[in-house]
Amino acid sequence: MMFGGGMGRQRGPQGPRQADPIGQEVEVSLEQMYTGADVKVEYQRQCKCPECDGQGSSVPDNIQRCSQCHGNGVVMHTEQRGNMITQRQMHCPKCKGKGEIIADATKICKKCNGRKITVEKKVLEVRLEPGTSDQTKQTMFQEGNFEPGKTQGDFVVIFRQKKHKIFRREEADLFMDKVITLDEAVCGTSFKIQHPCGDEIMIFRKPGECINHGQILCVKSQGMPVKGRIYEHGNLFIKFEVKFPKQINPEVRELLMKVIGTEESRKRIAACSELKHDGVKNCELVYIDPQQRTKNSDTNQGQREYGDHSDDEEGMQGGAQQVQCGGM
Repeated sequence: MMFGGGMGRQRGPQGPRQADPIGQEVEVSLEQMYTGADVKVEYQRQCKCPECDGQGSSVPDNIQRCSQCHGNGVVMHTEQRGNMITQRQMHCPKCKGKGEIIADATKICKKCNGRKITVEKKVLEVRLEPGTSDQTKQTMFQEGNFEPGKTQGDFVVIFRQKKHKIFRREEADLFMDKVITLDEAVCGTSFKIQHPCGDEIMIFRKPGECINHGQILCVKSQGMPVKGRIYEHGNLFIKFEVKFPKQINPEVRELLMKVIGTEESRKRIAACSELKHDGVKNCELVYIDPQQRTKNSDTNQGQREYGDHSDDEEGMQGGAQQVQCGGM
């Protein structure tokens, strides 16, 4: 992505303006943003024509100051309307705002065709600091476009983070999801992950410390480094999804009830197999895809009440026979 079109910066009260900056987006990985890297960036920029040294002509004396605007590139245009006289500044029509003209058109530079600039490919090595955030801009001073009569412009690199298959990032913190089984949720668990720092780390939950479904737990100081303070790190947050078994056999169920069951839970479980019809309606839980919806028949009913008989008419046109009851 290249950009520009501004007015340029002023180097000093009397100095020339700076050419507009140009920029380019560069994709980098989360691992590169963690450790830091030297990133090569290839781009195109305008440069001073090497054949005429940015003069526009092979003969230096062929470039002359415009006699109409005296090298300013602008002239004052005066208009009188009735008793009112107005003045406005406009580009010089003779030199087209350049402030100079080529006296002999046959002696213009063949390489740049008198434009004073050519296009070149440039490769820069840009330092990506550890902890750099997504969409961080880094300015490479005077590595941008050359424009006649202006100082060299800047080149701006915009770092964009690639999507990671495991981690999500917010500031210096990292986030990930982890699926565990019911026995891991109750009895403790451990698992390895490949960290963006390049190391494999072991994450564990002590036996006896349970994990709830949807619970978010933290691994301290295992997030991204803080830019400028590389010894300070964010945290790693893990959201757990507990995968429950679809069914368990009676022996396992009895064992679970002995280990973790309570008196109240035993009563409720016993009631499942001894349902009583004592005036209370019994309703069983079953699985249905939550994406499916029960259609509301009110819409069709309303269409019929307000005269939408298209189906009936089509049936009649299709040759259906009418049956009449004969009188006795």
